[in-house]
Amino acid sequence: MAPALIEETSLPSQIDDGVRRDVHRIVREVVEQVAGQTVESMDSRIRALGLDSLDLLEIAIGLDARLMRPVSLEDVMAGGTLIGVADRILRGMSMEARPLVKIREGGDGRDGAIYAIPGLGGTVFSFESLADAMPVGPGLFGLSYRGLDGGSPIDDMARLGECAAEAMASGPKPLLLLGYSLGGFVAFEAAKHLARSGHMPTVMVIDTTPDELVESRGLVDAIFSARRWKQRVKELVPASVWDRVDSRSLESIRPFVQAGLRAMQTYRPTPVGVDVVVIRTTETFAGTPYADSDLGWGRLARSVRTVDIPGRHLDVFRSGVFPLAKAVQAEIDLLESIRPTTRGVG
Repeated sequence: MAPALIEETSLPSQIDDGVRRDVHRIVREVVEQVAGQTVESMDSRIRALGLDSLDLLEIAIGLDARLMRPVSLEDVMAGGTLIGVADRILRGMSMEARPLVKIREGGDGRDGAIYAIPGLGGTVFSFESLADAMPVGPGLFGLSYRGLDGGSPIDDMARLGECAAEAMASGPKPLLLLGYSLGGFVAFEAAKHLARSGHMPTVMVIDTTPDELVESRGLVDAIFSARRWKQRVKELVPASVWDRVDSRSLESIRPFVQAGLRAMQTYRPTPVGVDVVVIRTTETFAGTPYADSDLGWGRLARSVRTVDIPGRHLDVFRSGVFPLAKAVQAEIDLLESIRPTTRGVG
């Protein structure tokens, strides 16, 4: 398996003070909860709190859940102190503030790359597990949402897609656009912009459901419909995302979650001649009207293929990452078998 590669960037000095305070607070709260004691200082050594390896793993899992960013046992152990762990997390967030993040180097000289877009309140670093689960192949880049560098978040889906297309201009030619949940809509809009320059990559979406958008705007019983839409979105995102909206977790991310919700509520997708591959997690749609459908992409795309993978929406980058990697690799192999490539370019 090819190890994930995150490009180096500056230390967390460019991180907003509010973000820094949020991360420090959450690190302290999680450590104190696991240790069962009050920590006097952020300079306190974690090992000095009498914690064993299982406790350190529990801290990593707790931070992952609260921050919605991959936090490993290595991060906790290498950090040493609370401030050390926080700085490792902030370094990653500093990287994510860039529009384009290299997650994996292309390892076989092929032309083209995979561009991945996270979901509501998500992070490009979620795709690290996908990079680790795939064999050597095209490069993998994450597209971050604008505003993480200090600007205002964008609440318009077309504009989000335009920004994603602009970010791809500084990288290799896109071969596949991969969008998770909300990111699937952004990938679809980005494909529209790329089409204007004569390039049309395939779009692969994970549990992204245009039919849900239509239902949320039903003129009959609009109040009920809106409530059902909100409940459905809540079912598809981790609880920590809703904690952010309610200011109980990473408060500085709250505006981005709210902007994403507004973008979904007002989005009215229009058809474009792009090929879409729909990844459906079977447990997510079991027993729903969407269990055997293309989720609404048939009326928007030139062609649609559906691929079912086992598990739930929230497990995609954890226990479900290997079925996802298999589906992505199969699509890459198909694209490379039918599209001529130019080696050494990119």
